[in-house]
Amino acid sequence: MDLKGYNSRIANDVNVALARELAVGEQKTLKEAMMHLPMSGGKRMRPMLALLVADAVSGSARRAMPLALALEIIHNFTLVHDDIMDKDDFRRGVPTVHKMWDEATAINAGDALFARAIEVLSTLDAPMTVFREVIHDVACMVRQIGEGQQWDMEFEKQKKVTEEDYLKMIERKTALMFMTGAKGGALIGGGTEEQVKAMWEYGKHLGVGFQIHDDWLNLMGNPKEFQKPIGGDLLRGKKTIIVLHAFATMSKKELAPVMKGFGKEKASKAVLAAAIKALAPSLKYAQDKAREHGNMAVALLKVLPDSEFKATLKDLAIYAVERRH
Repeated sequence: MDLKGYNSRIANDVNVALARELAVGEQKTLKEAMMHLPMSGGKRMRPMLALLVADAVSGSARRAMPLALALEIIHNFTLVHDDIMDKDDFRRGVPTVHKMWDEATAINAGDALFARAIEVLSTLDAPMTVFREVIHDVACMVRQIGEGQQWDMEFEKQKKVTEEDYLKMIERKTALMFMTGAKGGALIGGGTEEQVKAMWEYGKHLGVGFQIHDDWLNLMGNPKEFQKPIGGDLLRGKKTIIVLHAFATMSKKELAPVMKGFGKEKASKAVLAAAIKALAPSLKYAQDKAREHGNMAVALLKVLPDSEFKATLKDLAIYAVERRH
């Protein structure tokens, strides 16, 4: 089964289960706000990864479904709060929760989503040692995602940010959810210690490559496919790997077109286009880095037995750094 086929089947199963698990509570507005973003679409990569690894280890994806659903709910909880912090009006082509309702309702919905994720995760049927490790990993993941988000916000105001700082930030903010899902899928599937460790590392390289490529797409993507405004990160003053590479390698004269748009949210389309053109060498650097992490993720799959699921994990690593949305 190829990646598209596996994703289509899993996405349908996850969507049905999500709708069921989120239709809880008596407060109509809160319930609608909780369901708004999760049911508006998304790639479902995080739940797919947990289920796919469990299948690749022992064909036991169904046992990993509570973890898969919990990760998707937590992912959406972080997005609801991120959209407030970033003042974004749209996500996945629909109004963000705080625009659809208000900031107070969005904060409340995000909190409720996090709580619901833990309720769902508590139904995991696994040996107690596995159950405890998965719960522990998920709890640590949420706290450390908060660290990554705080670094991301502070980097906008911080004068000196290194590529190492950036990589630490995206490992927490983005990759850690992939790491937790891949490791959890291996644990629930009864994987060996070697397989569990390798899947943790696979998730790291997959997630880091995914985020670097996302930064690239923010400047080079098709707006209709990417479903977010092109250049938003640059205009907001985010110090992505692309910008950091430009700061480290370009002369003041070469940087001039970039600085006309960097951190200038009201910059014209012409200014943005000139900034993107000037960033061409740094965009290539980021693209190469993303693909490097994708290749490292693929190399880690050698610990798994050959199967259609292992082949799909290889396809997933490539997709993460070559996708167009």
